This record gives sequence, structure tokens and C-alpha cells, in this order.
Amino acid sequence: MFRNLTLPRRPPSFAHSPRIPGKIRSLIYYDAFVPEDGKAMVDCMEAANRAHYEAGRDADRLLEPIPMAAFGVTDPAVLDFVTPRIGGQPWRTFFEPVPVSPDIASVPQTYILCTEWGIPSPMTRFVPVMEARGARIVTIAGSHLSMLTEPEETLEAILATP
Repeated sequence: MFRNLTLPRRPPSFAHSPRIPGKIRSLIYYDAFVPEDGKAMVDCMEAANRAHYEAGRDADRLLEPIPMAAFGVTDPAVLDFVTPRIGGQPWRTFFEPVPVSPDIASVPQTYILCTEWGIPSPMTRFVPVMEARGARIVTIAGSHLSMLTEPEETLEAILATP
């Protein structure tokens, strides 16, 4: 039934995995936050970075998108294509607690880490968590949005997952 299921990459996608652990062939975490059971994405953030998200929550409004340049996306052709398609994100997606199945390690997992953000990647701290789960770690020398800046490498990394 779920043979070719593709889950979205935003945090609520993690919530589906404990409900169908025997029916998922594999999980791919693309430069993602990896919350502990019952924690939300904001719980994984450093305190200095939470203010933006808390302000959106407190005002009950969509969160403004982070500028593409912050992720290393500077190619004018890519920006012309992407910019009109970017919108705000509901604050609740960052505050929703995520259930994690106790047998999550039984599902083959790959963690794709993008290493060229222009700033130190906040995602590197999740590599040990994923290694403890037995995940395959793949690095892409690209930004958090490597699907835009390094599309071929991103596609190769995804297609090479078990």
C-alpha cells in the first residue's frame, strides 16, 4: 500500500513513521532536523534562532521565508524561477511535537547532509543521532537548498539510497 510513498521533508513527515514502521522501505532525511520523541523542531534549535519562530507563533501568522541568499542561492536564473513560488510557512509546523517509533532503527535510513551553507551547518549535530540509528550518511558539498544549487549531486544522493 505504501510501497512508493514519498513523505514531505518538513517536520510533520517524521510523525508518520511510527504509525507504519513495517510498511516503509526506507527513510531519507534531507539536511533535516531530527527531533527526539515528543520534541518539536524548535526544540532542536539554538535559543538565538528561536525568536523568529516564536514571533510567528505569538502573532499567529505565517513565518516569512528565509532569504535564498542565506542558503547560498545566488544564481539569477534560479532566483527568478524560485522567488515567485516561495511563501510563508505555518508556524505550527515548527512547534508540533513529533512521535518517534522506538523501533525506528529497524527502517533503513539515509541522512543527506549539505555541507556548504556559507555558515556552519546547524544540521551536523544530527549526524551522531542518525549514525546511532545505523543510518547511511551522505554529504553534498552544497547549500541547504542543494536541489537548486547542486541538482545533479542531490539527485545522485537520493537515487543511491537503498
